[in-house]
Amino acid sequence: MPRVKSLGKAVVNPVKQREVFNRLIRVAMARKDIRHNAQLASMIAMDDSCLSKRMSGDSKWSYEELCRLFRVLEFTPEETAQAMGVAVA
Repeated sequence: MPRVKSLGKAVVNPVKQREVFNRLIRVAMARKDIRHNAQLASMIAMDDSCLSKRMSGDSKWSYEELCRLFRVLEFTPEETAQAMGVAVA
């Protein structure tokens, strides 16, 4: 599928963005010594199967879930912006 431009900026490929998002989560999990998805799921008050569905893209994250995730993993403002697909200058 060709890339399209919106307001002068390229629209991000959703598959690529999910890969970046998941990589950021994995890096943050390693930094916090969280070894399993089940451990992360319990830390953000989510069922393990729900976390798996969010990570695979089968279902969407809610705002509240993202807030809990970013807080627990102690995302920096730059990591949060990158996870959300926002360019940081």
